[in-house]
Amino acid sequence: MKTKGFRFKFLLFLALMLALSITAVLISGDICRGEKSGDSFSGAYSPTDFPVYLDGYRIQAYYCDNKILISLDDLAGYGFEMNYDPGNNMVNLRTTSDIIGEPEPRPIAISSCAAGPCALDTRVNGVKINAYSLDNYACVSVDDLVALTDDYNVWWGWSDYNMNGGYDAENNCFNINVFRPKVWDWAALLHDMESRVGKTELEIYTEAPPDEAEYFGARLEPRAGIYAGIVSDGNGDPEIGKPPVFDHDFGIYSSYIEFDDFQKTLNKPSSYIIPEKDAVSQVPWNIKDINLALDPENEGYIKETLDNLSKLGKPTIIRFGGEMNIGYLGDSPSAYVKAFRKISDIVHTYPNFAVMWSPNDSGSLDRPFWYYYPGDEYVDWVGVSSFSKKDFFSSLDIEDGSEVVTSRESQIYFTLGDFGFTTNSLKYITDFMTEYNIKKPLAISEGGVVTRLSYTDENIDRWGETRMRNMYWYAAMRYPQLKSIVYFNQDMASEVIGFDLCFKPNYVKIMDEAFSNGQYLMSKDASPRFVFKSVRGRKFSGGSIPIYGYVYQPEQYTERVNYYIDGSLIDTKTEIPYKATIDTSQLLDGTHILDMEAVGEKSTDHLAYTIEKTNGVITIY
Repeated sequence: MKTKGFRFKFLLFLALMLALSITAVLISGDICRGEKSGDSFSGAYSPTDFPVYLDGYRIQAYYCDNKILISLDDLAGYGFEMNYDPGNNMVNLRTTSDIIGEPEPRPIAISSCAAGPCALDTRVNGVKINAYSLDNYACVSVDDLVALTDDYNVWWGWSDYNMNGGYDAENNCFNINVFRPKVWDWAALLHDMESRVGKTELEIYTEAPPDEAEYFGARLEPRAGIYAGIVSDGNGDPEIGKPPVFDHDFGIYSSYIEFDDFQKTLNKPSSYIIPEKDAVSQVPWNIKDINLALDPENEGYIKETLDNLSKLGKPTIIRFGGEMNIGYLGDSPSAYVKAFRKISDIVHTYPNFAVMWSPNDSGSLDRPFWYYYPGDEYVDWVGVSSFSKKDFFSSLDIEDGSEVVTSRESQIYFTLGDFGFTTNSLKYITDFMTEYNIKKPLAISEGGVVTRLSYTDENIDRWGETRMRNMYWYAAMRYPQLKSIVYFNQDMASEVIGFDLCFKPNYVKIMDEAFSNGQYLMSKDASPRFVFKSVRGRKFSGGSIPIYGYVYQPEQYTERVNYYIDGSLIDTKTEIPYKATIDTSQLLDGTHILDMEAVGEKSTDHLAYTIEKTNGVITIY
């Protein structure tokens, strides 16, 4: 997975949406006082002239009990954000993309205070690290910061704190190198992303037997078809009088469990909805503090939770630590991968359980998927959070004063607005899977099309209906590895946008149309009527041929699709999936031309196929 000379990608705006406000604090005074078992101190320390360099800049070091220490307060000036949580007496240093300015060491002013253990909960990139108090300043060991503690750290090349380095005998100094994700060339990045979403795409598909479906043999993977899914509390709740949106069940239900709260069972209404459904249970096991999963003392909680889920008697897909490529959870790629592997090993001891790895579809632009992929043996499904949104927001919370950004560049970077189609957003994860030869079933682990915009009265029905049809028709056509779509039917009043389908019954109608057509699985043991395959290269024996037009004309609506055979119009359709039928009885033996014409607001595009008919057998090229 790791490559030489890779380009780190800068976190741009999306991380800012999720990050806590940064508070630069002076780690001094009483917050470092306290006792810490297992540590022994002589009570003496001293500054040293022994040179320590961080990314080439000299930083002040101290001797204490055969350790070389540097202070957190000083580190903050070398390209780190310092966040202090007084309620939990916790400090966390997060790596930034660059060192700003010319950092200067800030030595601790020596007083009569002695060295001692530090009671501060100290973390670097979210991972706990031993801290020491020198004159009541929190300090950390340079050896700890760069330690490659296991085989994965060695393979990755960085410590759990995103650093490497060590003693340089030739120059008699200590070097610390910091892993700093960043975008080196914004123009090149924009060009690359625009090339994926800015090209016209045309294709004609037909219905093929289910045994032609792509199949990987993964745990709980259906042989063919796509599980139609919804969050378990997303289709009404009889206990609170919330009416259902759909009048049918689903093939997969998603119910959330919070690791940080040590939640052991499904909450209501999931706890009584899941047992009664003939469906697969998807369980997003959310976690913010990666240390909780790494801590051996929490293995009892992990196993108890999985035991409780297994008692429900449902095939269960555990989606641990989703969306790691945005926010704090992914600050340390190596710690994340180790935690995922640990959870996966335990989950795999349960015979009817599978593990899903599930990033955000585009995520932060400086955090490529390969940073976080745990390896094929630890992953059964690859999932992705994929939402079709109208605009970019500086924050998801109304109270935080979200800024709406409508620029074309932001739409390209995050596949929003004119480019906000599921078939676009899935390109990044499927390209990654192809590049690294990852052969796993794909899931939209949670997704949706925006139904509510708090910042405008704009009518988004045409925009949204087109995206909904893209999600439930075109994603299935374009991505044969797609085996599950879970709709996130929720709306939070505090957020700028919502996805609750109660606002858009027209969206529900589109979904049900797709569900009833034949490729979706509405229960765990259902079978599809057909799967989509391109018509090109297929043979047909008599009868009629169903055809579906895949059309993507960037930055414009497609008004209609016309089908011609030998120049004669046979059908016109105005809505995705542009389904028509070729009456083969009207074709004489010989060669014919099938032409699909896509008429858009700004352009008209054509795609032609050759039809050969010989003794009643038709081949399309």
